[in-house]
Amino acid sequence: MEFWKIAWRNLGRNLRRTLIIIFAIALGIWGALVTMASYNAFGFQMVDSFIYTDLGHIQIHAKGYQKNPSLRLCITDGREVLQEIKGASHLSGFAPRILTFALAQSARGSQGVFLTGIDPGLEPTVTRIRKFVKSGKYFESSDEPSVLVGKALAHKLKVGVGDKLTFFTQSFQGGEDVVENFRVKGIFQSGFSLIDKSVVYLPLAQAERIMGMQGRLNVIAITVDDEKNLDLLKADLKSRLSYQKPDLKIETLKPGPDGPGPSLLKISRTRFGQLLEAPEALAESFKLNPLVSALSLRLVLPATAHARDRNRIQRSLELDLYGLNPVNENRISGIFDKVELPSDSWLQGTEIDKELEANQEWLLLSQNAASSLEVRPGDTVRLVWDDKPLTLEVAGILAKGLDKKANQSFAVVNREQAWKAFPGHSQASEIALRLKENADPQKVSRELLAGLALETMDWKELWPILAQMTSLMDYTNLVFLLCIYIVVSFGIANTMIMSVFERVRELGILKAIGTTPARLFAMVILESVMLSMLGMAVGGLASAITIWVWARNGLDFSRFAAGLEAYGIPTVLYPVLTSKNILTAVLIALVMAVGSAIYPALRASRLIVVQALRRI
Repeated sequence: MEFWKIAWRNLGRNLRRTLIIIFAIALGIWGALVTMASYNAFGFQMVDSFIYTDLGHIQIHAKGYQKNPSLRLCITDGREVLQEIKGASHLSGFAPRILTFALAQSARGSQGVFLTGIDPGLEPTVTRIRKFVKSGKYFESSDEPSVLVGKALAHKLKVGVGDKLTFFTQSFQGGEDVVENFRVKGIFQSGFSLIDKSVVYLPLAQAERIMGMQGRLNVIAITVDDEKNLDLLKADLKSRLSYQKPDLKIETLKPGPDGPGPSLLKISRTRFGQLLEAPEALAESFKLNPLVSALSLRLVLPATAHARDRNRIQRSLELDLYGLNPVNENRISGIFDKVELPSDSWLQGTEIDKELEANQEWLLLSQNAASSLEVRPGDTVRLVWDDKPLTLEVAGILAKGLDKKANQSFAVVNREQAWKAFPGHSQASEIALRLKENADPQKVSRELLAGLALETMDWKELWPILAQMTSLMDYTNLVFLLCIYIVVSFGIANTMIMSVFERVRELGILKAIGTTPARLFAMVILESVMLSMLGMAVGGLASAITIWVWARNGLDFSRFAAGLEAYGIPTVLYPVLTSKNILTAVLIALVMAVGSAIYPALRASRLIVVQALRRI
């Protein structure tokens, strides 16, 4: 305690010098804390805007969707996944979405937009969309035929509340263009220029209807009750969604009669006869594998073919009906390269697969089927499945089989024609894949099934550049602190050196009466620490007052609004100072205080008593 008293009294021996260095330390602390609060104001509010404007803390989507955001790469059982999510711990809100690209057209302009279907009741639990609406109204029901348009987009299209917008897009099947008209329900301004210029919101039920999603979703955005529980919620969601395992089997097909070649795979349901629901979603996932070179969806149905032969005798035949996409299938099996055509056929001189892709009104028969029915190209055949008929003209005879169907009776039609006429919605029995040369079929099979899982990603994984920017701000704060404290440490060192030189005789007397060098060393270090603590106290108080005033009123950057909105930063900023920032500032200050006093303390501890006592 005696050394504490001596150290305290020594600070008052040259009060003016002590006050000057305390003021310098306080100024450095004040500048460091206020600057960190400023950096954090930009960084934290930018992250906040990203999360509560669109991103959410966590997103769930099909594996690969983040890199390849396709409408078909979707969560096929969206309703079941939402039920699993509801019971997650630390869950604040969740919002299902359907997203696609569309062309928006008004009476005065057009613009490419991201058409986003949202649930009007659930979306406000994740984003601030309801508060963003500046004119008009937010959605009142989940299926009203209206849209919300960003202020910048509305200005470009020259539309207001109540005006009509026409949207051109493609459905989930991708075969037909979709044209829909909606009235503008409201105009929103999120403060994020990219969203305000390019996003149009519509009720989820409307998006599901016009895009033919039928319970499928592209994204589920989720918010956590507290940022510190983010990892816990993410782990819980992964555990809950780990049940998503496809009931699929993958077979490796043997090379055909043309000789060895790249491996072929066939994916189907494990239960015989069951059809693949949403096969386009599966196909989109399989396309992401770099070892898959071609892919074809096949719909195989047991059908009955009816036809009249040349003698007008009615003939019937049970056969397998294949619904295929000609161009894709030809890359797998080459079946359309060996079609027998009459000399006057409309397919003569054309690329048969491409021509049949464009024209759906055709039928191809295997040689066995054509012989049994006694029909030739140009004749009409009626196909029946589940009492549903489809009448088509025979375009040609297949001289080559499909897989093991060379000597069997089968027919081939356009797949879209088949599912529209029979099941009524897009289905497939199997998906055929052609692998690249030297690809391992077993390895690819495992990768394909693993690729059907759901991804649960937090905002740092979704926008890594945003996470890197926040880390960069932390490093910037640290470098700024070090620069300030290095300058301040020179002032502390100078003060302590002068203090030691002024008290050489006094220190010599202390050493003469038995004070150990270690205690003299500690006394000088203690003076430096006390000096720094006083400076930190004054600087901390000044910083607290400055940040409190700033937090009450905010700092208006409206003159830079255009630049800030590009990054989602609001024009009025409020300071953010975390406990980590304060703790870092205090610890570095203490380290600098001790470090700057080491040299003077060593000089004091190594004084020679005789020489020190001679000093006047």
